[in-house]
Parts: sequence; C-alpha cells; structure tokens
Amino acid sequence: MKKILGALIVSLIIPVSGLWAFTVKVEFEKNPGGVLDQLANNIEKELQKDLKKYGDMPDYAKGMANSALYVADAATSRGYQGYDLFNISGGFMAALQMPSSGLDFDKVKNDLKDKGDSYVGVGVQPLAGQVGINMGFLMEDLYLSLKFGKFNSDWFVDSSSDEKGKVTYNSGIFGIMANYLILPGDSFAAGSVVWRGVTAGMGFTYSSCKTNYGLKLDTIDVNDGTTGPTALKAKVDQSITFAVESKNYIIPVELYTSVRLLYLLNVGAGFGFDLAVGSDTDVDVRSDGDAKVTSVIQKDTPGTITIEDGGARNKKSNVFNARLMANVGLSAGPVYFDVPVSFYLDNGYSIGFTAGIVW
Repeated sequence: MKKILGALIVSLIIPVSGLWAFTVKVEFEKNPGGVLDQLANNIEKELQKDLKKYGDMPDYAKGMANSALYVADAATSRGYQGYDLFNISGGFMAALQMPSSGLDFDKVKNDLKDKGDSYVGVGVQPLAGQVGINMGFLMEDLYLSLKFGKFNSDWFVDSSSDEKGKVTYNSGIFGIMANYLILPGDSFAAGSVVWRGVTAGMGFTYSSCKTNYGLKLDTIDVNDGTTGPTALKAKVDQSITFAVESKNYIIPVELYTSVRLLYLLNVGAGFGFDLAVGSDTDVDVRSDGDAKVTSVIQKDTPGTITIEDGGARNKKSNVFNARLMANVGLSAGPVYFDVPVSFYLDNGYSIGFTAGIVW
C-alpha cells in the first residue's frame, strides 16, 4: 500500500516539477566578509516572486513554434505556375501567432509582461530562395521546386559583443514541393486576362530558428531589512531575455488559382494546410538586468543575476494548421514582384515579399 501511495504522489509531482525548479540567484562582485549576503538573499526573494510567471511557459513556446512554422512558405511562387521552363524567386516572410482574434499588439505586449505565459509568437525568415522546373519532359503539367534559406544576424552584428540587450536571430529552411495543374487555364479578351488554372501542391519542408530578444521590466529597490547608517540597499533591473529555439518538419498541402489582369496585375487565392510531422521548441529565460548597491557602504558594487530553469522544454507546434492564402503582385514580361499572405485558422498570420523571374 505504501508503494502504491508513493507512486501516486510521484506521478502528481512530476508534471508540475518545472514550476518548482525555477530559481533566481544573485551574486555581488565584491562582498568582503559576506556583508552583502542578506541583501542578495532579499533580492533573490523579490525576483523569485516577481519573475515566477516566467518559470513555466508552455503557451508561449507553442506560439513561437507555430510562428516558426508559418514562415516556412518564404519565397513562395504560388500564383505563378504554368511557366514553360523554370521559375527562380527570392524573398522573405514574417509571421505572427496571436492569442485571440484580431491584431491587438498592445495586448500581446501587456500579456507577456503582466501574465508571463501567453499564446503569442513571432517568426521571420529574412532570406530564402526557390528554384522551380517544369517537369513536362517526365509528366505533363507537373512542376517541381526546391526551396532553401539561411540567415544569421551575426553576419551584421559583432557576435563577440555583450549579449545583454542584443537581439539575435538565426534561421534556415530547406524543402521540396511538387505542383500539378489539375485544371488548365485559359486567356480572354485578346490575352489581357489570363486565368492560370487550378494547381494542387504537396511537399516537405524543414524549418528552424534560434532567437534571443529582451523584455524590459520595471526597476525595483530592495534593502537588506535593516535600518541606520549601515543599512544596505540596491537598485535592481528585472529585465529578462527569451532564448527560443524551434525546429519543425512540415508537409504543406494546398490548392491555388490565380489571374493576370491587363498584362500587369496578378491576384490569386487558395486554401490548404501545413501538417507538422515533427516539432520541437525550447524557451530559456535569462536575466537581462543586474543589481547595483546604492548605499554609501559598498556603493556601485555590481551584482549578477542568474535565472535557472525558466521557460519551457520540448513543446510542439499545432499538428494541423489550416490556412487561407492570397497574393497580389505586378509582372512585366518574365519579371514579377509579389506579396503573399496567409491566414491560419488558429489566428496566425504571415506576410512576405517575393521577387522572381519565369521563363
């Protein structure tokens, strides 16, 4: 009976153990005789209380996982199928996972600051390319495309500089897509209106990203609990940094149609879904602030704040991600410029820019 009872207790403890593991440690650079020990202890207690909302963040991790999945469509050439030989395009895409209907950015920022765990995410694929080939020599109306992308903020920012307060981003995608023209298109009004038909597409994409960015929090004053000339106090910056790493393995499936109007304007629409056959996202919460003694004794002595076991581990994106798609663009001969957008039914959004050439 004791063994059974013990097993039940353990089974109840394990799921919430991440909440208890969250700890904050403070250590002063100079602390002769341990005079700052009590002050450091009081700062730890205050930060433990104020920052505990960031100790377990499964909703935030899932939101970031979703947004990383949404940008896997960067450099898309949907709406420009039906080419004779090849299609080469490049572009970028940004995505948002919103916690509720609409685009209320203030609510997102306030929820993350006030509540901690919030179902929100931001993703970017700044640089991607795609090469498409008409596979008519093997099968009529079949198009195959290869997608690739890589971006590292260290290309532009000194990676050896202080990490605190610095936004860093590292992302990559690789994928393959097959499109088949299930309904052939047609032209009207002497070619001034061209319907490109209906294309069905399916493929596989690997998408990954690593990002670090800070959340500015209020500065607080903490004392050691004593009074008089030997009392010690410090000004404490509670700001934190989120370090997020996401990996998604995606099967995109879609139906799309588009029209070219007056030889120049291109518009299209479609629907589909992204199936996440594999997903893994980690969120680490780190201190982006510090503590500094303000008392006459030990004045300006800096203190280091360390956060351990905050955030979330091994969280997944949504497995099934239904989406509505559209695009609007301009073309001049073989060259086109396009803005693709997608709306995911779980209140996710993506928008990008693509430049390409078809032949």
